Amino acid sequence: MYDKLHGKAVIFNDEGKLVEYTDEIFLIEVKKQSDSPFTTMYKGFERRWANYKVIVMKLKLFQLVLTTLATSVVMEPYLNTPALQGTFGAVVCLVSMSIFLTFSCKANPYVDHINDKMEMISKITLIITPTLVFLAIFMQGASIGKHFIFVFERSIDYVYIVPILTLFIYFIFYIFLLSDLVVSWLMNISSFLGNGFMIWLTISAMACCQTKLKQFSGNLAFSSPDGFTPHMDPETIPDWDLDVERKRRIWKPFWDKIMNKNVLLSGEYDLKGAKATDKACKAAAKKKGATNVQRLSAAVAANKLKEMEDRIEQNGGKRFLKEENASQYLFNDTTPIPYPLKRFETELSKLRTRGFDAFESGTLPMPAIEFDMRMKFQSMFEGPDVYCNDKWTTDAGISAVKDGSLTKSNGFCRMEVDPYPYCLNLYWDGSGHDYAEVPSWGEHKFRLQELWNMQCIPDVIRMKHVRVF
Repeated sequence: MYDKLHGKAVIFNDEGKLVEYTDEIFLIEVKKQSDSPFTTMYKGFERRWANYKVIVMKLKLFQLVLTTLATSVVMEPYLNTPALQGTFGAVVCLVSMSIFLTFSCKANPYVDHINDKMEMISKITLIITPTLVFLAIFMQGASIGKHFIFVFERSIDYVYIVPILTLFIYFIFYIFLLSDLVVSWLMNISSFLGNGFMIWLTISAMACCQTKLKQFSGNLAFSSPDGFTPHMDPETIPDWDLDVERKRRIWKPFWDKIMNKNVLLSGEYDLKGAKATDKACKAAAKKKGATNVQRLSAAVAANKLKEMEDRIEQNGGKRFLKEENASQYLFNDTTPIPYPLKRFETELSKLRTRGFDAFESGTLPMPAIEFDMRMKFQSMFEGPDVYCNDKWTTDAGISAVKDGSLTKSNGFCRMEVDPYPYCLNLYWDGSGHDYAEVPSWGEHKFRLQELWNMQCIPDVIRMKHVRVF
């Protein structure tokens, strides 16, 4: 495990196992923060290209500044005709969009490669447009065509023996003479092809379309054991862990639905789900040959929807109940506690940073001496004036400080207790540069006893009294 994950970003998955922090996991973590409007800035992108939209906005600003120069006072002495202004604008757009296309092809910023293809197609289409505009301006006017026809008549004696070449030259001259018509047709064709490819990629990425394509081709698609990426080997079946898959595919969706659909657990009225259920039941009841059970289900769904809409109206038109009143809906008192769904999400976020071993250690029985020591840490020592010199017998020479070394001189720090999973957080200065964790699980769990012994050193007790008084 160490050789596999060394030097990589890691995270604990939903099972509490340490895995690599991939781009697919990053997308899931972003989706969990969908309530924040800022997640739209990096939703769908790889983690290293999370700021891709910011770079795009800078490139657009660069293009906008150069384009506005064409009609500005600064460039007026140099671009004194509409043709020159159009030429300058077309060249600027061509250069900026070429930079944009090169950057997109090199970055491939999206996790889904279909989005990368759509990005490239759109940029290619945007490059073709200024190219054709530049070509139209260059060929504008019949004088160009007349000039070339004059040259052609002067040189016709040299090319009459090659009829194919003659016809080709006539065709080129004809394009020059009808430049506006040709360019407009080419622009429409390029836009049509670009939009056609975009529509096809969008439709082909839809689940229903992918199902039809699988049925047509006779292929099956499997997910990898990690639950995020597809299984790439078409000749083998993934090596799934059935216990993990049972939790992931059956129990997790089951509990997610229970927690999200019940307003007493989530603190939110599921109006969208109620409308979808009402619509489906009504459609089934209106079909020819509908049973009495289906008609009854439609009436029940309509009543539930009406009741929910009335409750939302009584709540001031808001789907969310007030968080500070969560307890009165559960226990009919005024104690401010969060809703179970919020608490569940908080614990799940801890699981992703602590792991399964940490959560398991909090549920296992422990000796009475250790339990008493933990309670005293929380009741007697939590706060300032806790002594820790970061010198341990367990794993001697290995610092508990996150940056690897303690810079504070006298060793006194502030301690905070995380009750579950039980962990002591130590801060040696207000800015948080010297920060350490003393966990109650894993190979460093014996440091709890060592930290307790540090508080019992006579000199430490004397210095604490001096600091207090």
